Amino acid sequence: MASSRGSYWLLDDRYKATAPTSRPTPLPEATYNYESPYCKTLKTLAKQEVDSQPRSAPASVDPLPPEPRARSVHQQAYERLDAKKRKINEEKRQIMEEQRRIRIWAGKRRDQLKTARELVRRAEAEKQIALANARSYTGIRAIRPGR
Repeated sequence: MASSRGSYWLLDDRYKATAPTSRPTPLPEATYNYESPYCKTLKTLAKQEVDSQPRSAPASVDPLPPEPRARSVHQQAYERLDAKKRKINEEKRQIMEEQRRIRIWAGKRRDQLKTARELVRRAEAEKQIALANARSYTGIRAIRPGR
């Protein structure tokens, strides 16, 4: 039955609908008659099924190793994909190692060039100092270009 406030369960002795949010009360526990022919048939069927299953071998006998299962097409595809990924990762690792070696070499070369430039600068400064000393010693004030 439905009222103006919302729908409710049917009002009888099993359900109570005092508010729209209320839940139906559970039914009493079902009682089973285990002596009924239906239950006895189920018991005998279950017993026959258990008896028909092979018993496990005694613990003293070593069981045969399980046969290798045939790999599915999906498993083979995943294995091929994993092999490709491993190959790509190995190539990436080799490239990164080569780049690292190049960076180290370039750094050493850069340091060598800096050292060479510094040596040239020092030699140029020493030359200028030597020229200045020679001029002052000889009394020449300046050497003018073009004259």
